[in-house]
Amino acid sequence: MKRTQQKAWRDQHIAQTMEALSLTRNDYKSFLVIGNKIHRRLEYYCNGYMGNEPQYVGNKLINRFEEAEYERYIDPIMEVAEEKARKLGLYIFFQTDPRGATIYLDKKPIKNSSYTDAYCIY
Repeated sequence: MKRTQQKAWRDQHIAQTMEALSLTRNDYKSFLVIGNKIHRRLEYYCNGYMGNEPQYVGNKLINRFEEAEYERYIDPIMEVAEEKARKLGLYIFFQTDPRGATIYLDKKPIKNSSYTDAYCIY
């Protein structure tokens, strides 16, 4: 698929998602920004470090991403997204595997087993 085809497909997906969920462009963008922040933090968590580069003293990695940091950085961002979704009358699901999209939205409750039926924000 060429870059222009990819862009057209993505633009169409965004328009369909906005229409189906009654989102404005700014609403969609804010969920996208929040999702990207969460995604980045989850990548750090998954890879075992916090920050752009792992930091070592000798052979010892010194900046492990502890559970406290998960609660400190990721949970507050998720709370912002949950509150925004609630105000818009939407249900939200967070995919915490950093290999895919992070936020899924729908007008009906989203089950863990079928979250891909919801609208993906990416």
